[in-house]
Amino acid sequence: MKIGEKVNAVINQGLKAGLLSPNHIKNGIFQIDDLPKEYASEVFKIFSLPVKTAVEKANKQIKETKNYFGIPNSKGLLILANDGNYSINPKVMMQILENLLKTRFTGIDSFIFFTPNLTAYISQIDQQFNVWISGKSRLSSNSVEPELLHKISNGWISFIESKFGEPVTLFDIKNHDIIDDMKLVRKD
Repeated sequence: MKIGEKVNAVINQGLKAGLLSPNHIKNGIFQIDDLPKEYASEVFKIFSLPVKTAVEKANKQIKETKNYFGIPNSKGLLILANDGNYSINPKVMMQILENLLKTRFTGIDSFIFFTPNLTAYISQIDQQFNVWISGKSRLSSNSVEPELLHKISNGWISFIESKFGEPVTLFDIKNHDIIDDMKLVRKD
């Protein structure tokens, strides 16, 4: 069963039981934050499974690469894109990554999460934008140098600008609580 089918089954179960209502769905997308706790938890687990699979594969690849080249102290970078799932907003993805990376998957020291084909919106910026969030995987990790993360970000921006012929505005968000307010915008 696909993710959407699993989520629909949980949501339909909640609707039939009278614990969920259509007002939990906004613009064709339900928001986990608006769901009762037991349903939000179940949906979070459903969304977490494919991310966990991707993180497991990346962690294994990083460890095998370190071993193959004999560089055990090198740093591992996870690059993860949301290329089409409007229900996994940046807040949910950060919660999933925090849950997965804080104690496990020690080959991964830093991460980049971005939305190449999805835009987000927050009222503080009042403009649609592509999400790009990077950081260390856990407090104790020996994170990838900020210069390298910045270089990767600049490369991505250059690619997007050349592809679409429009300049990209970079918002350097210092207050990470703003991620909680980011909502993905469905293109009609």
